[in-house]
Amino acid sequence: MEPIHKNFLEQLQSLDEPMKKKVLVVSTAVIMVIVVYFWLAYFNTLIAGISNQPPVAVNADAGGSAPAAAAPAGPNMLQRMGNGLAAMYTDFKDILRGEKEYDIKPQ
Repeated sequence: MEPIHKNFLEQLQSLDEPMKKKVLVVSTAVIMVIVVYFWLAYFNTLIAGISNQPPVAVNADAGGSAPAAAAPAGPNMLQRMGNGLAAMYTDFKDILRGEKEYDIKPQ
């Protein structure tokens, strides 16, 4: 009995060029949808984990009537992305302004 994948590959090889391109485009689109789906699922669980954290305890003052202000939270997602982009920009700027002479040693 011949393996199925071998027969499938032979069928793909025997197709004409326009059909091969169609198969390539469709299979690439399907794979991209699957990857984006898993990426969004991961991102969704990441956000859900952040939003499900227990609230910060609020202390009451001596009278017990008014709660004290909660401690400020850490940077949000946009601030973190901005900080990361700023760090990448400075790194690339340093690389571009760096030394322009390279020592190439033959093996």
